[in-house]
Amino acid sequence: MAVELKKEGVASFSLWPGVVMTERMAEIRENDPEKWEREMSVGEGYVESPRFVGRALAALLSSPSSSSSSSSSSSSLMDRSGTIQIVAEVAREWGVMDVDGNQPPSIRSLQFLVGLSLPCFLIEPVHAIRIHHV
Repeated sequence: MAVELKKEGVASFSLWPGVVMTERMAEIRENDPEKWEREMSVGEGYVESPRFVGRALAALLSSPSSSSSSSSSSSSLMDRSGTIQIVAEVAREWGVMDVDGNQPPSIRSLQFLVGLSLPCFLIEPVHAIRIHHV
């Protein structure tokens, strides 16, 4: 689809969120903390609100580079056409924060993978480790 639409000047990409805190997940966390710990075992810093996706997309679509074909420090929408965009990576690129002020790690990051593989009591200390891109 992206190839065909690119000829018409239309960008098409896939936007993938990480672990989204749905209403059902929030209900389990609030009403059954034992089940949350046992089955979900995702640190608070690793979940995204549904609004985080919208905020990241809004930042991407309203960026100056989204309306021009010339690329500045960030690529234009046409450059992203046909690609997979991870919500957390787009958010980090544009400085977008979630509703709670958090910026969850990318689902492709080592920080995310290590955090999911450690026991819950070790997740928060790992979340405090920030790996900065150089």
